[in-house]
Amino acid sequence: MEPNMIARCAWIVMALAGWSFAALPARRALAQESTNPQAPPAPPAPTASSVQDESLRKLGYADGAFVPSVRDWRHMAARERRALEAFIQQNFPEVWNEVQPLQAGDNRAYNTRMEKLAAELVPIMEEQAENAPRTEILIREKQLEYRIQELVNEFLQNKDEQRRDKIRQKLRELMSKQFDAAQERRRLDISRLEERLLSLKKLMDEKSRNRDGIIERQVEARLNPAGTSDKPERGGTEEGGGQGDGGGKLDGGGKVDSSDKARKSDGEKPDAPHREAPPSEPRP
Repeated sequence: MEPNMIARCAWIVMALAGWSFAALPARRALAQESTNPQAPPAPPAPTASSVQDESLRKLGYADGAFVPSVRDWRHMAARERRALEAFIQQNFPEVWNEVQPLQAGDNRAYNTRMEKLAAELVPIMEEQAENAPRTEILIREKQLEYRIQELVNEFLQNKDEQRRDKIRQKLRELMSKQFDAAQERRRLDISRLEERLLSLKKLMDEKSRNRDGIIERQVEARLNPAGTSDKPERGGTEEGGGQGDGGGKLDGGGKVDSSDKARKSDGEKPDAPHREAPPSEPRP
């Protein structure tokens, strides 16, 4: 065999051997993938919002279930304070960013600020479980009020007339939104009052149709107090707003005070308690 041919064959053998060794790790990895199923991807790292939602859930506030029992920050338990802080963090993040640094630094200033916030925001928390649509509007009004107050302070501290004109324009826009939100809340209150008024009118019509039977039951209840479990109220009268008329007082704040005992004496089921809070104007 010629020397050139021998050299060429040796080169081909060496090249094939090098490719085989280079491809060996890849073949091993392929074999492992075929025998072992691919591991599931790692769960994503928790974000700040997910951590906040989890903390709210642990507090029982995520669904609006937990509300402080008092409105005075100084008399709140530790869990009630955490719930109020979580409420502020969730609905008023700009206010929380302003207050949070005081928590670790000036504790006295922090408590003073939280006393004011508790008086303003706990009433909204109390209403949230019973009237969520109205609460959303109240939160929106309060958010606008805090922003308006910031701009007012900036206007008073700024001497540049051009900057003041811009602040004035921004204030006009925010106060227009606040006015519209207040009107939306009032329409909601009126709608609820109209529904309650319609319910009372239906009740009055029903009592008018059953007039004779109601009067007869009331007579028997007065003459045989031991024969009925629902004794008439002391001092009740058949006229005016006394026992047996099922009447209620409808005030301007959306409350209706009904007499359940009077309804029972007529053989009717009492209405569910109506505990809607009266409308409140946003405080500056």
